[in-house]
Amino acid sequence: MGARYVAVNVHYPGIVHHTVKDHNALTPEQRYALVKVNVDALKPLQVGIAVCNRHGGIQAWEFNLCDFRRHSDPHDANSLAYLAGRGLDVDTLAKQGVDARRLGAILLGYSGLIGHWRGLSWVTYAGAHHVAYLIKVVTGGRPLPNDVGTLPRRPVQ
Repeated sequence: MGARYVAVNVHYPGIVHHTVKDHNALTPEQRYALVKVNVDALKPLQVGIAVCNRHGGIQAWEFNLCDFRRHSDPHDANSLAYLAGRGLDVDTLAKQGVDARRLGAILLGYSGLIGHWRGLSWVTYAGAHHVAYLIKVVTGGRPLPNDVGTLPRRPVQ
């Protein structure tokens, strides 16, 4: 395919851990800790990936994940209401979605995107959360590293 740009969008069930400090006053380490505690606690709902090649050809996929359960998993009710208002039915995802670990294995092992970073530019809407959830998916749901400095600079294997 000759991918040049990869855009990632992840829908997730909100933010359940907050800080009393203004977000702009947080250090990078504090921001990462806040992202980590939320990503570790929550399950992604949907992963969207779009790829653009050197010739402008675009391919896009949206994966609905089946792992989230509204009645037992932590979430922000306002976030779920927002997503529902845009057509995302989390209860249907639980019945018809794909397992996040299976998707992670496919992305890591077969897609050619993860593990082939040279020459790729990654684009996200809300960078830290989207990248963190993508890392969570491709690592089989493992917790994120404790320190932002230990995040992989190369593909996770």
